[in-house]
Amino acid sequence: MDFSVLTEMDLELRESGMRRPFGEHFSKNSLRPPMMSWCPGMSRMDSTLISLAIRIDTRLHERWKERARRVACPITTSASLLGLPPLTASLPKSLPEPEPMQFGRVRLSPEERQRQISSRSCLYCGQAAFDTVNHQILLSTLSELGISGAAHAWIASYLTGRSYQVANRISACLADISVWMTDHHLKLNLGKTELLFLPGKDCPLHDLAITVDNSIVSSSQSAKNLGVILDNTLSFSTNIKAVARSCRFMLYNIRRVRPCLTQEAAQVLIQALVISRLDYCNSLLAGLPACAIKPLQLIQNAAARLVFNLPKFSHVTPLLRSLHWLPVEARIRYKTMVLAYGAVRGTAPQYLQALIRPYTQTRALRSSTSGLLASLPLRKYSSRSAQSKLFAALAPQWWNKLPHDARTAESITTFRRHLKPHLFKEYLG
Repeated sequence: MDFSVLTEMDLELRESGMRRPFGEHFSKNSLRPPMMSWCPGMSRMDSTLISLAIRIDTRLHERWKERARRVACPITTSASLLGLPPLTASLPKSLPEPEPMQFGRVRLSPEERQRQISSRSCLYCGQAAFDTVNHQILLSTLSELGISGAAHAWIASYLTGRSYQVANRISACLADISVWMTDHHLKLNLGKTELLFLPGKDCPLHDLAITVDNSIVSSSQSAKNLGVILDNTLSFSTNIKAVARSCRFMLYNIRRVRPCLTQEAAQVLIQALVISRLDYCNSLLAGLPACAIKPLQLIQNAAARLVFNLPKFSHVTPLLRSLHWLPVEARIRYKTMVLAYGAVRGTAPQYLQALIRPYTQTRALRSSTSGLLASLPLRKYSSRSAQSKLFAALAPQWWNKLPHDARTAESITTFRRHLKPHLFKEYLG
């Protein structure tokens, strides 16, 4: 009996779950004559026969365990009449209890059982099926899929007391990298190595630590990569605070020399030192709420007022129009659309091209050549807010709202020429 059959049984599909294995093995099973003699009126496979078979299997298993626990007793044969020593047979006094994932009459040898336990392998299939899976997420997902009762408790009992070996795998990977770098006369700087654990939905935080070359690297709440600070919730709040802090420092220094600068010189200086920081990797902020990116918008407003040397509370929208500056939210959308254009035209990296696909229709229509992208279907077991931050969801949604001339542009220069006026009109009128 395999795992899928047992799962079907627990999902109140007992008859359909047992019909296939019984149909295959019942005709040649040695239990058929006794069972048919006990139940002469049973000519078809129904729920009564299945229940009877389960009871027989359970009873036989209990009797086997009872005999295994008996004290060994000698068995005398007729050989003693011939003056030969009696033949004795003994049964083991006790057998180890089977693991929850080990069922059926096939028993592992003690050596094999210990080997699989030490390697944290499943005693049913012999593979490390649960090594890199978060147990709570697995059990929660099984419950959402409708698996409950004995099957769910059966899997939960197997996972109890076991740990998934993510840290060990990361340590082994970094050890291989360290060896490769040493062979090429390089060195892995463990002092600058950071470990960031990104938990899933409803997943508790784990205090992971990896060991590489006798050095311990503990997990942190955030880590910097290529100048961008990633936090364990991917809210980018730490990165936004860091960018806003550095931009305020630049604005403070520029304000001190502003009386000595012309408006054109101040604009060039602010664009080089402040606006460039707001634009760096800003596509990562796509899908964030307006309250999250508000600190960056306040920085841009202060920069526009400083260009014209105006007071703090001056109205900023006319200033942005005069400078031809898109607001921060529009700049994020602009960068995302540029990446989407590269993915559509095949010039972006392969991992971006795999996230989007063109919209295809069942029959030929005029819109077939409009350059639309297929929307990402909503997943049943994922929240809408989480999917709204995905590039695969945002890119088609924003792309399909672009004018036809922008979607069908032949070059990136032409695309940018159509994209900025469209966003400028949408956000600044």
